[in-house]
Amino acid sequence: MGSWSSIEISDYLAIWPDITFDTIANNEVTRWKITYKYDDYIGDNGETIEGAEIKTLYVRGNTRIPDIVYDNTIDESTIVRNPTTRYEYSFGEHAYGYYVENSGWKAQNTDEHFTEMPLATRNMVIETYFTKTPRRYQVKWYMRRNDPSSLVKTSTGFVEYGGGEGLEAPTIAEIHAAGQDTAIINSLSNGTVRYSIFKGWETLPIEIHPSANDTAYNIYADWETSSDIALGDLFNDTTSLTPEQLFVYAHMSPEERTSYAGLDKIDLSK
Repeated sequence: MGSWSSIEISDYLAIWPDITFDTIANNEVTRWKITYKYDDYIGDNGETIEGAEIKTLYVRGNTRIPDIVYDNTIDESTIVRNPTTRYEYSFGEHAYGYYVENSGWKAQNTDEHFTEMPLATRNMVIETYFTKTPRRYQVKWYMRRNDPSSLVKTSTGFVEYGGGEGLEAPTIAEIHAAGQDTAIINSLSNGTVRYSIFKGWETLPIEIHPSANDTAYNIYADWETSSDIALGDLFNDTTSLTPEQLFVYAHMSPEERTSYAGLDKIDLSK
């Protein structure tokens, strides 16, 4: 073989123990093992995700370690990181749509990318550098889970993960304008009724934290549901009708109104 280095030979022997080398005397050169790998990062559940190896080169001593993306040794499109709920990732930095030389690599366990690739003076691990962009989500308010038709309001803009303090939840007027009810009858039969009353929203639109693969942050109505109530008990006192009594009364049949409320001519338009 022509120029050779002891580190290359030892690595080759580790893979192919029976290989034989014919070397030229006085033709040994110093080369250092440069390992390119993904940097470790924190996943959605707070776990450390270890970066896999990308490529290994043997670089002649005191020469510049190459940027293997900029010199087209590997294609930039192959170096990707899937987004987390918090961030989108892009390899290195870009100007006018083009990758900026050296910007996709950094020394191991550091936070800043190289402005110039270092000289090969020892065995080194070179890690990827990804630009992080906070993910942005629309916020949507629903009256019921798993029911797209119960949508009340969608934020006009997109909100960064962890933001949302400036958003305002839908008002009662907006809920009604969206064709949604703030009180519903769950069951009304055999002289009993069960109903739910809208009490507000399960969470405020602050510090939004969507789950993995969500494209929006959904907020759902908070309902208070009654037990099964006997209509006779509900209308035991009708001297001053409560909102609950009026609501249930509006859904009762004429026979139920007479039988359980003793009322059949309340003017509900007032």
